[in-house]
Parts: sequence; structure tokens; C-alpha cells
Amino acid sequence: MLVRKSSNFKIVSLILVILVFTGIRQVFISKNIPHPAIWVLPVTHFESIILGIVVGFGGFDTFLKRVKPLILAFISILFFALVCILPEIEFVSGWLHISYISVGIFTSLALFSVLKSNILKAIFSIKVFVFLGKRSYGLYVYHLLGNGFATFIVKKISIIPSGSLAVFLYALAFTIGVSVISYNVIEKPFLKLKKRFEVIISRPI
Repeated sequence: MLVRKSSNFKIVSLILVILVFTGIRQVFISKNIPHPAIWVLPVTHFESIILGIVVGFGGFDTFLKRVKPLILAFISILFFALVCILPEIEFVSGWLHISYISVGIFTSLALFSVLKSNILKAIFSIKVFVFLGKRSYGLYVYHLLGNGFATFIVKKISIIPSGSLAVFLYALAFTIGVSVISYNVIEKPFLKLKKRFEVIISRPI
């Protein structure tokens, strides 16, 4: 619906959505609603979605067209660093507003800088990144399972290497493996089914 509306209508609509959703999140925080409610609900964890819409509508082109993409990429890394030093999202407090805003800015600036930079496009066009990118939904869905699996085997099997690096490597390998299986068994059939109904033709699976 927003696609056919004027720029002013889009801006006002997005601002109203942000204000309403921020208010809802503040109510959750005030009521001390436990994690992961705020994290998983789109009305309380919305910044990445909203800013992704702005990128899609070309809003970043208007405001950031004179800023070099590599500078934007550096700024996005700074916001990622800010997210890392802020309190964990499991702790429900007012800091969540800053954390979620920072995540939204980090992800949207990273996306925009890659779209506008030939250097970054070339880097992320490397086969391993393309391979993982196609399976990124599975990496997201199964990473907690991978962490749990890695922690379990490190604690239970004393003959294998341990330590935080080992846990990370085991979790990464497990998550990638499960994601590949999930992509071929679950996602691909649905993506092929989607092609029967799509309006905008997507890239090859």
C-alpha cells in the first residue's frame, strides 16, 4: 500500500508507527514483561524491519547519498560495537530502546553500504558468503540449538578440546550443517512453491 503513496505520507506513517511501537515497548518494560517477549514480538522489536523498509523505499539514498559507502560501513560497525557493550537483552530495562535502535541502524547501514559499494559487493559475492547467505535463515533459526549442542558436548565429552573457542567452532559447524539440511529439505520446496504466486520475480534458488 505504501508503495503508491507520496514520500510525505510514507514519512509520517513510519514516524507514527515508530512512536506507537516504542510506546508499546515501554509498557512492556514498565510492566517488566520477561524476556524473550520484547525480543520476539514485531511491535516491540521493529527497528530493523522499519529501517529495512526505508532502505527499500530509497530513503537512505536521499539522506546519505553524499556519504561514502565505506564510511557508512564503518559507522555500522561502531553501532555493532555499541550493541556489544550495552546490557544483555535478557535484562529488561530502558536500555533496550538503545539496544534495539542500535541493532536497526547497524543492520540497515550495513545493507545500504554493501548495496552502494562495488568493493563490498565483490567481497560479499565470494562463493562462501553467497552459500551462507542463501542459508542465513537457517543459521538464525538454529544457532541457539548449535550453542546448546556445543556446550553439551564440551561438558560431557572430556577427550575433545574445550574452551570458548572450541564451543564457538563446534556451534558454528553444527549450525551450518543443520542449516544446509534445513535449506534443502524444508526451504527449497517452499521457495519453489512460492514461485507459482510471486508478483516480483526473485533470484534463482
